[in-house]
Amino acid sequence: MKNAKNIILSGLVAGVAMLIAAMIIDFALRSVFPSITIEYNNAAIFRPMADPLMKFMFVQPFIVGMIMAWIWDSTKKMFGENDVKRAMNFGLVYGLVTLPGMFMSHTSFSISLLMTLSWWISMIIQGVTAGCVFVKMNK
Repeated sequence: MKNAKNIILSGLVAGVAMLIAAMIIDFALRSVFPSITIEYNNAAIFRPMADPLMKFMFVQPFIVGMIMAWIWDSTKKMFGENDVKRAMNFGLVYGLVTLPGMFMSHTSFSISLLMTLSWWISMIIQGVTAGCVFVKMNK
């Protein structure tokens, strides 16, 4: 039971950390590449933020955080001994797992390669961020 509580708690903390990381990355990328903001404002592809369904965008990191916490608990010994390396490796593996979805998004929807890469970079950074949380909370 203690292990389940640790997974849930570290998953929720990772969700908060990933949401904050995603917001910072989004702000930075939109500042450097204003065309991303223009693309997000395309109502033919994306819902406006005022749409109530967009609130689920803020739930997604918590769901992913819980799933990642469970995966971390099952695989943490595979990522090495050094804590920094473990967090980095976990995030990079997460990035590799998300790569096919990014490829499908780019080839299936009318979105730019820049937008697709911005999502993928964000996923990798969020994965490393979650890895840092798990290294600290779930050794």
